[in-house]
Amino acid sequence: MKLKVVDWIDYDDELPEGDNCWAARNAIIDDIRAHNYVFSGWAHQEGSCCAPVLNDGKIYRFSQRGWGDVMAEAHGYIDEMGYCLFAFPLDRSKEVRPPFHFFDDDLTPNTDLSEHFQKEVPREVFSLAQSECYIKLDDFDDLRYLGDNDTLTLTCEGEAATYIVTAVERKFLGNKKFVLEIRIALS
Repeated sequence: MKLKVVDWIDYDDELPEGDNCWAARNAIIDDIRAHNYVFSGWAHQEGSCCAPVLNDGKIYRFSQRGWGDVMAEAHGYIDEMGYCLFAFPLDRSKEVRPPFHFFDDDLTPNTDLSEHFQKEVPREVFSLAQSECYIKLDDFDDLRYLGDNDTLTLTCEGEAATYIVTAVERKFLGNKKFVLEIRIALS
């Protein structure tokens, strides 16, 4: 999905709420990294301009622990307890928050966010996709923005099949390893 952060507003501002899919989460993580933001889940909910708005025109809200998890991953703390570093109030002098400004109420949401991805896969993955409409892959960087309604072309030994993504789930396997589980339908 062609998602990106376009603004930061207050948690309680009135905008439609995003669905916190993996593509949106990764867009937020990339913006945090690009600007070196560091602030807690408490600040996300209570601070000024600490809730992201993406180019789909939606605000993305998280619980304090949920935001702590997003911030932890953005800063490389990928383990089961990393969220604790950022969930609860931090020393304000160590925070880096988005700059305060007045939100542009005229934001035009982008409605054409679907993207096409292509991935070379082993025969067993290719065959499973064809028979079960299901794919299980390692968490590849080139699929970080894969989301519902995107198209995914799998290639294997000169063959290709294109699918519409119906669901993406990312699971933590421990030891900083993730797996993507993707549900698909024929395109």
